[in-house]
Amino acid sequence: MILLWKTYHFSPKSQRELHAVGQMLGVTISNPSSVKGGDDEEESGQYAATLQHMSHLAASSPCPDVKGRAKKIKFEMERADVCAFSHLWLMFSQNLGVSAEPYKQMI
Repeated sequence: MILLWKTYHFSPKSQRELHAVGQMLGVTISNPSSVKGGDDEEESGQYAATLQHMSHLAASSPCPDVKGRAKKIKFEMERADVCAFSHLWLMFSQNLGVSAEPYKQMI
């Protein structure tokens, strides 16, 4: 999701807030460039932390661009079919021994 990348790439404040949410949830947040794959529990924790942070931004951001982008990302992340497809694709690629690295940016 390019919008998700854009939110954290161009905003150090958003990165700090996401890492703070991850700490509260007991999850280590990885940057997209450092995600190696493998631990599904950790990935679901990162998903939960990111969803929580997007909910916060959608509700409280003073910037209309950030607020709108967060609402769109939150909506997409909450769609059951997107979530199921993302996890299915990750499990499929891991079972085949294919590197999931190129696909992690889509999740």
